[in-house]
Amino acid sequence: MNVIDDPLVTEWFKPRSLHTAREELEVLDQIDESERSDRDKSALVLDVLNRGRPLDEILNAAKQKTV
Repeated sequence: MNVIDDPLVTEWFKPRSLHTAREELEVLDQIDESERSDRDKSALVLDVLNRGRPLDEILNAAKQKTV
């Protein structure tokens, strides 16, 4: 049951679903390991959950150093 409109649930039975889940976990790990502020990390996690932007873009943002 998809009660929160999770994009992964709608993709669940497609061949790429496992790949997508692994990509999301990799991005979340990069966010966790980044030197960004907790607020920035939270925003990036929300982007992953809501698919606010492409995963590659979120990953690049997580890797950027803050000044």
